[in-house]
Amino acid sequence: MTPLTRWIKRKERALLGKYNVAPDSPENRARAAVYVRWLDQEILRGIWTNECEIAPGVWRSNHPTPARFARLKQRGILNILNLRGATKHAHYLLESEICAENGLTLTSVSLSARRAPQKIELQRLLHHFHSLPRPFLMHCKSGADRAGLASVLYMHVIDGQPLEQARKMLSLRFLHIRKSDTGVLDLFLDRYQQAHEQRGLTFDQWLDSEYDADALQAEFDA
Repeated sequence: MTPLTRWIKRKERALLGKYNVAPDSPENRARAAVYVRWLDQEILRGIWTNECEIAPGVWRSNHPTPARFARLKQRGILNILNLRGATKHAHYLLESEICAENGLTLTSVSLSARRAPQKIELQRLLHHFHSLPRPFLMHCKSGADRAGLASVLYMHVIDGQPLEQARKMLSLRFLHIRKSDTGVLDLFLDRYQQAHEQRGLTFDQWLDSEYDADALQAEFDA
């Protein structure tokens, strides 16, 4: 890492530390609003959304704005699956408030866009897929990578669609770029697809018996 890169990283951490705060006072609420609006890129999500119905009553999108959360309720979508995790970050704390104000049920799973998925989080995701009432909407930040992977798994594992068809959910159409750090998600699906086609393993069987997140990440890094 160059001196310039280290300087930029320090400035970035300082900026996030100042604005990515719990909205527990009027001053901190104003800071949290700035963080979500500008640093978390809500300004862009207010202009553009990649919302898509992937199965009857199952939707994917980028992180909704407050206005979009209100419209989801009007459409009868009362369950939200947050793929960014339940955290102390401003975007999650404000989302929790907004969902409560609109009578929406918020459920969270922590997936990573740039690291190999953890087995326990994938198991939690599948559990919620089975238990969440439809209609529901799942989202990450940009709706490209984590929402893409989750959509592939829903369509293939829950809805029974062929894996090749489901994998279209993790594509440039939704702004997923394979030739980047997020390509680890494609490698994850590649390795499952090999086990599925060569040995007939279902996703649950492969996840329980063969999947190793650390080994997959090492393979991708190499």
